[in-house]
Amino acid sequence: MGFWLFLVFLGIGLCLAKGKEQRRRFLGGVAALLYLPIGILFALIKNSK
Repeated sequence: MGFWLFLVFLGIGLCLAKGKEQRRRFLGGVAALLYLPIGILFALIKNSK
């Protein structure tokens, strides 16, 4: 369910973006939001070893 919501969010965001620069900025923000929890998780795993 969460995967489909993410795809809908991504699709709507790309459709509402005006121009190439806004699309690039939106995708950069999405990538940052995906990277943050994964980076934190890896840092916690690395520190616990």
